[in-house]
Amino acid sequence: LCGMTIAGALLLWLLAYPGSMVQGEPAVTQRVYMEYTIGGEPAGRIVIGLFGGIVPRTVANFAGLCHGDHMRRGKPLRFKGSSMHRIIPGFMAQGGGG
Repeated sequence: LCGMTIAGALLLWLLAYPGSMVQGEPAVTQRVYMEYTIGGEPAGRIVIGLFGGIVPRTVANFAGLCHGDHMRRGKPLRFKGSSMHRIIPGFMAQGGGG
């Protein structure tokens, strides 16, 4: 894949997931949400649609982190307490880095 062009990568993706874009938009199979505060005051909820028909393992991992279902060394792995440093409504949210 190192020397593959963007067009080649897109074609490979369409061949791997034939119904994902050819027949329109992929279906949202699950929704999760994150609630945020600014200065300790509620600032709102971000609802995220997940595409489990296309990337089922990624959806399962992301949803598990949203719900706090995953454990490591007896402690839950989750996004709770994570900060966002940029949110553009209707487009994207960027966070992490600790």
